[in-house]
Amino acid sequence: MIDRILRAASDEFERHGYAAATTAAIARKAGVAEALIFNNFGSKSKLFHASIFKPLNDHLAEFYSTHMTDAPQDREIREQGTREYIEELERFIDKHSRKFLSLFFEQTYGHTDHGLDEIEGIQEYLSFAASISRNHGTNKAPRIPAHIMARLSFGAIFSCVIFREWLFPAGVASKQEIFSSLTDFVIDGLNANSKPRG
Repeated sequence: MIDRILRAASDEFERHGYAAATTAAIARKAGVAEALIFNNFGSKSKLFHASIFKPLNDHLAEFYSTHMTDAPQDREIREQGTREYIEELERFIDKHSRKFLSLFFEQTYGHTDHGLDEIEGIQEYLSFAASISRNHGTNKAPRIPAHIMARLSFGAIFSCVIFREWLFPAGVASKQEIFSSLTDFVIDGLNANSKPRG
């Protein structure tokens, strides 16, 4: 029953956003009495948190455990691994784009403090991305510190995927062209950051 409620809630929040989704619609979709939602979650806000954050955290934890290994020393192998890692991240964000947008708009315009910073898996991801950035080149003093480079790279990927339709209206570029160019852009940034200035 709890899983049915969470699936129904996740779908409703993803489709309609936090403000427009109703616990009545979620209850109907889950095939339960609305009172069960409040008995188990306490409020719409807590249900939102459980239905959005838990799946994203779980997925990011799985992503982290299956894709995150120590960066190899060979530059070509390391770059191929980084490329695969970026491509998988693009697919992950794309798959969950509506949930991310729901969180973004609710945090910006809503009455809840739920935000992307509450997704614990993102912090693990950013820590690992910083280690990739640190290990990407041979220069021990990159121009941009690794923890900042990781966040800039994530921000570029996140915004280009989430706001793809705004940034790339129909006819500008295909999804494959955008993702391929985005991957190259991040790789080029990591490579440039590993070289000394001048």
